[in-house]
Amino acid sequence: MSRTLLAAVAALAVAGCARDNPGFRLDACVAPPAGGAPADAPPAAAAALRVASINMWGISLVSQHIGERFAALAERLGADTTIDVVGLQEVWDGEARTGLLAALRDAFPHQVDFHGEHGRSGLALLSRRPFVDAPRFRPFTATGVWWKPWNGEWFGGKGVGAARVALGDGSAVWVAVTHLHACYADGAPHACDANDEFAVFRRSQIGEVRAFVNELAGDEPAVVLGDFNFTPRSDYFRDLRRGRDGGVFDPGWLPVPEPHAPSARIDHIWLRPGRNESWLPLQPSAVVYAEPVAIEGGATQVPLSDHCAIAATVGR
Repeated sequence: MSRTLLAAVAALAVAGCARDNPGFRLDACVAPPAGGAPADAPPAAAAALRVASINMWGISLVSQHIGERFAALAERLGADTTIDVVGLQEVWDGEARTGLLAALRDAFPHQVDFHGEHGRSGLALLSRRPFVDAPRFRPFTATGVWWKPWNGEWFGGKGVGAARVALGDGSAVWVAVTHLHACYADGAPHACDANDEFAVFRRSQIGEVRAFVNELAGDEPAVVLGDFNFTPRSDYFRDLRRGRDGGVFDPGWLPVPEPHAPSARIDHIWLRPGRNESWLPLQPSAVVYAEPVAIEGGATQVPLSDHCAIAATVGR
């Protein structure tokens, strides 16, 4: 059976149970309380970026209200001059993705569609600042199992993409976006360390992201964001914070803190240190674009996605 046919079968199989996605709720994404986080502002330092990570739940035949939600994101991002770089996940729907990128071409003129240009990963990276080198993409070698097409992993084309972004002081930094294998265990995402049959794939993919970023950044810092599909309480989270022994420079990564994050947060922004210098969180991560999206002529309101968009200011 071809991957194209499997994709269609999977989409139809998932569609029936995804129509009433329990995570697709207006109360799922709550912005920090007033005074609970620093006000969003353009970075004051020349060597700084305000980055955002947004999983858009854009799965053809499965996700709800894709067109309206993607249009709302384009409007919000286009008007938000504080954001420098955006990493998108799950922008698999072709029409919605190309429309979103076109609508944001003026605000974010530097774009790489890691789906249309590099396989089918559902990833994209948008930047107000120029890319210094050609963007890079690495598809995961461990992708899932073909005999469970309904979970979408085997043919999802997931991987890690990156671009080197120019900074105001004349330097540049690699920014990567990724989306790891989901957890389908009962009690997910909290039960995904000990009770997940797909843990081997997620662990392998973490290693591939780590190797890819190490190869690109070398001794320099890097910023990595995306849907990691594990929580801050997970063993994966702790492992990524620890450096690896060996001849290749591989420091422990620094998670950008999100003081108001729920315990089930699986979307993260990470700082990969350099050998002689490191980037730091200049502002913590916080939910952005929590306002509901009006559909059906304003009669109904839905969240922007079944994930919460987050943003943080990082730099040195």
